[in-house]
Amino acid sequence: SPSDTLISKILLGTLGCVPAYDRLLRAGFDEMTSVKIGKSLNPKSLNALFKFTSQNQDSFKRLSERINNNGIHYPLMKLVDMYFWETGRLSNPELVEKEEL
Repeated sequence: SPSDTLISKILLGTLGCVPAYDRLLRAGFDEMTSVKIGKSLNPKSLNALFKFTSQNQDSFKRLSERINNNGIHYPLMKLVDMYFWETGRLSNPELVEKEEL
């Protein structure tokens, strides 16, 4: 059966409605918030992601405007995905090495 990571990557790529729920996103979210979202994509983890996004919507909007000025448009959840992925990558370089193997 498909993993939560695969399902969320398909949803991000086709609908842009959730970030890709991979190891680096989860590590980045845990690094930046006091909420631990765990390994499963479920209502609790989605609510935590959406709550963070809502609380920081002004920052994501400014980022979106900067990117759009360069002729690129990313859905909000892609920006959330990139933010947490990069945060996870910087705070947990050992996870990146696992991804590259």
